[in-house]
Amino acid sequence: MEQKRIRNKFTWVSKSEQNSRFGGMSSSKDIRCAKYWILNDDDSIYFVNESDDVIDKLIYSSGGMCTVDDDDVVSVSVREKFYNNVLPGEAVKISEYDVIYDSDYVLQYEVTVMVGNCSDDYRTMPFKGGFREEVLVWK
Repeated sequence: MEQKRIRNKFTWVSKSEQNSRFGGMSSSKDIRCAKYWILNDDDSIYFVNESDDVIDKLIYSSGGMCTVDDDDVVSVSVREKFYNNVLPGEAVKISEYDVIYDSDYVLQYEVTVMVGNCSDDYRTMPFKGGFREEVLVWK
């Protein structure tokens, strides 16, 4: 997988501003803004930096498992890779997801965000059968 950077394509929309699944506006009162989040865009998984800070280094990996006939477990993992200088408003590609081939796996994405002398680790919830988006930390 080749690395890819996209500037200002993805913008967080709070739950209160999103449309309801049933039509009309959502009744949610959630007005929080995401600082770091992960989303699926056309089977490419992106980490989005919505903070005001340049991320000096972003280290990412993924892992998971698949059951075979409910007996055996096959584990999978992708070794760590990284991006330097992830700018505010920038999204970086961290994985690819194929809904046909990957839907039997339980997967999880992991990122380490390094800004200055600070380092924070984040993980998505394990998921199976598709991934939309997940906030890692709120502003």
